[in-house]
Amino acid sequence: MKLSTIYPVITTQKLQESKAFYTELFGFQIFFENDWYIHMGNGTQQLAFMLPDHPTQQDIFKKAYNGEGLVLCFEVKDANAEFEAFQQKNVAIEVPLTDEAWGERHFALYDPNGIAINVTQMTQPSAEYQEGYAPQGEPAAG
Repeated sequence: MKLSTIYPVITTQKLQESKAFYTELFGFQIFFENDWYIHMGNGTQQLAFMLPDHPTQQDIFKKAYNGEGLVLCFEVKDANAEFEAFQQKNVAIEVPLTDEAWGERHFALYDPNGIAINVTQMTQPSAEYQEGYAPQGEPAAG
């Protein structure tokens, strides 16, 4: 299968809260919106939200997200600058700006649906993690 794109669709009652969160904090633009579905994006990144139990949807798509077990990672060029921007907007941060040995500088917050948002910048990993990374353009050995 050759994919043209992949994007999550979060089934939630919080359509408008989600719309405000992602448009105001991450600069997403609305691609499509009606009373039960919002599709948005930022460049080539896409994200959608849909009301649960909507009569137009098949049963497989009707359950609401339960608020656990999902992390969306937003990779940025400068995590420091993004962290400062979020602080200036008084956004509640759950994980402060942190450097990790595996090669990540990041901070984290929750969206209105309880989804963990990890704002991350890739950095040089420590020696213990270096061998886990694949050479550029090759899949990791596993």
